[in-house]
Amino acid sequence: MTDQQLQDELTQVRMLSALTYPALRRLTREGRLVKAREDQVIIGPGVGSTGFFVVIEGSVAVHLPHGPILAYLGPRQVFGEIALLEGRERTAFCRAYTECLLFEIPFGAFHSDLVANDVIRTGMEQTSRRRYSEQEAIRHGAPPPDLTPPAREELLDDEPEELLDDEEPPAEAGPARAPEPPRPPAIYATA
Repeated sequence: MTDQQLQDELTQVRMLSALTYPALRRLTREGRLVKAREDQVIIGPGVGSTGFFVVIEGSVAVHLPHGPILAYLGPRQVFGEIALLEGRERTAFCRAYTECLLFEIPFGAFHSDLVANDVIRTGMEQTSRRRYSEQEAIRHGAPPPDLTPPAREELLDDEPEELLDDEEPPAEAGPARAPEPPRPPAIYATA
């Protein structure tokens, strides 16, 4: 994926749509593409990087430690904002539901280019509050969302992506496997 293709993809992310062109260029220079294997933990409490992520391809399952799945995130959706905005430990695990291509925005760029933009900061704060409130409600006994997992085969791109001569392959996500919470069978069953 070229820088221009990445910039085009990021402009389609609703939460990032207010980015200025110079900020968008800085993000693509400072961030990195990350490939995550199916079932690989990307971030979670005590696990992974301190970055903010945009899903470019694939699907990510978000779940509480030892708890239910809260959401399935697909292309042009984001995760990792709660810990970065609130200055706290990660509140949920984000695991590659399918093989994923992600764009990681590092901590410094998150604060200098995203949080510094009033429109983007306000949108992120609203999303962060909503997501955190949902997590807290479930921790205190509210039922988890009734979700249907996306079909894995529909999300996979069968054709391998060729790298241009001047491109480097995307980095692999995070450290080796982290402690994994138990999986409730009913949530992971596919039709």
